[in-house]
Amino acid sequence: MSVETAPTPRGRRSWLLIASLCLNFFLIGLIVAGLLAFAADLRFGRPGSGASPFHPRMLVEMLPPDSRAKIREAMAERRPVYRPLIHAARRARLEAYGAFTAEPFDPAAFDAAMTKIRETDAAVQAAGQAFVTDLAARLSPEERAIVARKIRERRGFDRLEERRDDEPDMPQ
Repeated sequence: MSVETAPTPRGRRSWLLIASLCLNFFLIGLIVAGLLAFAADLRFGRPGSGASPFHPRMLVEMLPPDSRAKIREAMAERRPVYRPLIHAARRARLEAYGAFTAEPFDPAAFDAAMTKIRETDAAVQAAGQAFVTDLAARLSPEERAIVARKIRERRGFDRLEERRDDEPDMPQ
């Protein structure tokens, strides 16, 4: 004796098919959104936990939504000045790689390329610091207080004290 199962009504099967398709499209959308966000992080860089708390993107994250527009506007204004410096730093790294892989290896050429990296990095850093100073000047005292509070909360700056030279770097 075999037990026969009742056939599934056609309407129920089509509903299950539609639900399955919707779920699949939703999951595909999540995957695509994650990949796009990852690609944006690769292209523009993402300030990590070691980034300066004064990084412009960190400031945008810390400010309330109504205050973010002025930082984004300043970032757009500064981009034409800052972008060539970033490109020069990238070119310097490519030149150093070329000098490193050249046969025969020329230590003087590699040293010159490494010096160029240091110089272009210093130019990027100086422009970045000038920009952050400009951003801080654009913030109201209330906005600076919000940022300072969030830096303290995230970084524990209120717990920092002058370290003695004989203290170990890492707890043992």
